[in-house]
Amino acid sequence: MHQPNAAEEWDKENIYSSLRSITDCRKRDLKIIMGDLNTKVGKDKTEKEFIMGRHGIETSTENRELFTDLCSFSDFAIGGTIFTYNKIHKTN
Repeated sequence: MHQPNAAEEWDKENIYSSLRSITDCRKRDLKIIMGDLNTKVGKDKTEKEFIMGRHGIETSTENRELFTDLCSFSDFAIGGTIFTYNKIHKTN
């Protein structure tokens, strides 16, 4: 699979469309997506309160909207925003 930040816009849409089709199943099923999607969602939770916690990091990447839209569609919580971010792992 391509790395989303390095991909062309068309490829990014295809990656997230594929993920959306995989997660489109019964609501009672447990669904977990794990992997490095190279996406930072930032701290702004406007209209994303049901999928984001209060511990996002300062910056976001250009894939933020694709990722948060996928999470909203699939009723996913973004785990990286639920718990406090440990500053020793911060990269620039």
